[in-house]
Amino acid sequence: MSMETSQCIFLDFDGAFTSYHGELLEQDAVTVADSGLDTKRINAIVAALNDMYAASGVQFVTSAPAAGEFSTIYVGKTNAFDAYGSFAGISETLDSGNLNRSDNAFVLLDSASTDDEIISTISHEAGHLLGENNHGGEGLNAYGAVVFTGTPDLSVSDYNVSASSITTAESVKLTFKVSNTGNGDAAASTIKIYDGETLIREVALDSVAAGTSRNCTVTIPAGKLPVGSRKVYVVVDANNTVDESNENNNRAYRTINVTQGAQPDLRMAEYSLSSNSITTQESVKLTFKVYNDGEAKAPASTIKVYDGDKLLREVALGEIDAKGYRNCTITLVAGKLSVGTHKVNVVLDSENIIAESSETNNNSYRTIFVKEAAAKPDLRMEEISLSSNSITTQESVKLTFKVYNDGEAKAPASTIKVYDGDKLLREVALGEIDAKGYRNCTITLVAGKLSVGTHRVNVVLDSENIIAESSETNNNSYRTIFVKEATAKPDLRMAEYSLSSNSITTQESVKLTFKVYNDGEAKAPASTIKVYDGDKLLREVALGEIDAKGYRNCTITLVAGKLSVGTHKVNVVLDSENIIAESSETNNNSYRTIFVKEPVRSLATAPKENNDWNVSAVDTLCGGSYSDLGGWSLENTACLTRSAADNLTVNDEENRLLSAGKLA
Repeated sequence: MSMETSQCIFLDFDGAFTSYHGELLEQDAVTVADSGLDTKRINAIVAALNDMYAASGVQFVTSAPAAGEFSTIYVGKTNAFDAYGSFAGISETLDSGNLNRSDNAFVLLDSASTDDEIISTISHEAGHLLGENNHGGEGLNAYGAVVFTGTPDLSVSDYNVSASSITTAESVKLTFKVSNTGNGDAAASTIKIYDGETLIREVALDSVAAGTSRNCTVTIPAGKLPVGSRKVYVVVDANNTVDESNENNNRAYRTINVTQGAQPDLRMAEYSLSSNSITTQESVKLTFKVYNDGEAKAPASTIKVYDGDKLLREVALGEIDAKGYRNCTITLVAGKLSVGTHKVNVVLDSENIIAESSETNNNSYRTIFVKEAAAKPDLRMEEISLSSNSITTQESVKLTFKVYNDGEAKAPASTIKVYDGDKLLREVALGEIDAKGYRNCTITLVAGKLSVGTHRVNVVLDSENIIAESSETNNNSYRTIFVKEATAKPDLRMAEYSLSSNSITTQESVKLTFKVYNDGEAKAPASTIKVYDGDKLLREVALGEIDAKGYRNCTITLVAGKLSVGTHKVNVVLDSENIIAESSETNNNSYRTIFVKEPVRSLATAPKENNDWNVSAVDTLCGGSYSDLGGWSLENTACLTRSAADNLTVNDEENRLLSAGKLA
C-alpha cells in the first residue's frame, strides 16, 4: 500500500466463514457463498472502483494485505441478515471520520447481478466504512444498501482516450459511458473535465432515465494540456444538482502523457494608420498583417486594441496555417479617442490561449494625434405636441416632435429619455442624423404611466450626454398633461375556488381551480396571482388582461412537498402587487383548508431526507397544460407526468420491486 493510500479495502469474492461485529448487532457465524464471478469480471470491477476513488486515496485489492490495517468487503450471498430485512449490502459501521480502518461490510450479490450493480453496492458500503454515507433509517437500514424509491445513481465507466501519449499540437478524444443504475430518472446535469484540479471543459448532459446509459465523447483541443503526465478526470453531475443514492461513483481518470510538439508563432508586422492626425469627428483605420512563423497551425484567437490601459476594440482572428498570414483592418470610430496624443497598441492572442514558440512578438503600437473638430453637430427639438393634454388614467398619450441637427457635422446615434419631473417614463434609441438633417419622432406613454394630477412631461435629447455639440442648451422641451381618474374601473373577483383534494400526503400534489371575474366597466390589465400558506408564499403566476364583464378559468398546481404535515389555509390573492385601481378592493382573495399527512412507508422505503424531490412542474395558468404530480415518472422535459397505470401504493410498489430483486 503506497504512502498516498488513506484506506485499503480487501474485496473477498471467494466465499468465507466469518463474523459480523456491528454497532447494533453481533453475529458470530456468517457464511458467505462464493460470488461466482470469473477473474475477468473481478478485475474489471476492481479497476472501476480504483478509478472512482483514485482522488481520495482509497485502494481496493483482491488479496488480503500481509500487514497493516485494512477493511474487508465480502461479496457473495448470505442469509445471516434475513431476519432483519432485505439488503443488497450491509456494513458494520457508520464510521464518521474513518477512525476505524479495520471495519468490514458485506455485499449480498453474486454473478447474477450486473457489474454496475455490484460496483454501485460496493461503493455504497465503502461509503459507510469511510464515514461518507449515512442515509439514516431505522435499525440496520442505516447500515444497508437499500434501494431508495425514485432515486437516481449516476456513474462513469468505460472511460478511454484516443491516445495515451500526445504532443501539445494534438487534440485528444475522451469516450466514456454515463449510466444511471438507480431506480429514479436523473435530471439534466453538467459533466466537467479536469486536468488534475484545473477545469478544461464542461458539457451539458441530458436527463438519463433509470436503468439506461449515455455514450459520451468530449474532445480536448490541442494545447489545452501542458507538457507532462496529466491525470484527466471526467466528473458527472459536477455541480452536484442530482440527488443520488451514491455520490462516490461520479468520477474517473485516465493518464495522458504530453510532450512538446510543433508550435505556432504569431507575429504582427506592417502596422499602419489611415492617418496619424485626426479630429474627434473622424474615424481612423488600423491595417496590419498577422504572420504565423511557426511549424503548427495557430487556432482562432482574439485581437484587442488598447489606448494605454483602455480597451478600444476587440475582434476575432481566424486560424492561420503554419507559415501563413492574414491581412487585418480595424476601424476606430469617431469619438473613440479624446483630444491629445495616444499610443494605440494592437495585441495578438490577447487572452493568451495559444501556446507559441515565442510570446514576445504579439503586439505593436502607433501614435495618433487627435485634435478638436472645427465642425460639430447640434441637436435641437421642435414642434413637440400631444395627442391630448387631458387624459384619464386608462388612456395612453402620444408625444410627437422633430429632432433637427443644425450643426455642420453628423450627429451619432444617441438616446432620448422622457421624464415626469425626476421620474423616468421612457427611453428610446435615436439614430444618427446628418448635418442639417432631421428625424420625425413619436413616443407613446401607455395608460397608467401618469397618476391623477398635473404633470410636466420633459423630453431630453442626447440624455446620456455622449455627443459633443456646438450648443448644449437646446436639447429638451416639456409639455403639461392633466390626468384625471377614469370613471370606469375594472373590478376583479375570485369565485368557485375548489381543490382536487382537501386531504393529501406530503408526496401528493394538489390542484387549485377557480374563476377570476372582471365585474367592472373597464378592462383589467395583466397582473399577478400569488398563493400563500399563511404568510408563506407558495406560488406566483401571471394573469392576462380580462375584458370588462369577462372572466378566466384558472388552475394552479402545488407540487408534492410544498405543504408540510398539518392543516393549512391556502389563500389565493388576485392583483397581489396592487397595480390595478379597482372599483372594489375587498373581493380579491379566498382561501381553502387542506389537511396534509405523511404517506404510508415500509422499512425498505427511502428515509425522509432522501425524498426531497428536486423536480419542477410546468403549468400554464388559465387554459394550458398541467403536470399531474400524483405518480412519479420523469421525462426529458424535466416535468413530472403520470398515467393511470402508475397509481401504485407504496406497498404495491415495494412488493413489485422485491419480486424483481430490485429492492434491498
